[in-house]
Amino acid sequence: MGTRALWPAGRCRVRASPLDNMYRNTVRSWWEANAMPVETTYTSLRERLASFLDQVANDQEVVIVRRRGAKDVALIPAEELASLMETAHLLRSPRNAERLLAALGRATGRKGKPESVDKLRREVGLGASH
Repeated sequence: MGTRALWPAGRCRVRASPLDNMYRNTVRSWWEANAMPVETTYTSLRERLASFLDQVANDQEVVIVRRRGAKDVALIPAEELASLMETAHLLRSPRNAERLLAALGRATGRKGKPESVDKLRREVGLGASH
């Protein structure tokens, strides 16, 4: 079964910013760390549904289901979907995306000043941890 791009080139056009490479590198690193999705057919999925669902849930695998004459679908862990939806929501605003990616850059470059959990909790009004 051949491999094809999940997000065809040229589909999304966004304004370039200095943080684009940082975002692309972060996504590329995530994608490379996670193996390519498992691919199966609708017929094979039907025959081994429980096994595929266990693989998705227990191994955090993504399963692409190829369907003859219909659009392909993907099975992903529910928590992964929630994370992707939250990320899309947070990055929807270009200003917020730039702020978050800049913070990520500071964190990965270890340019921030370490703070204790208790101090951070006090700053946001949660009080000291026990």
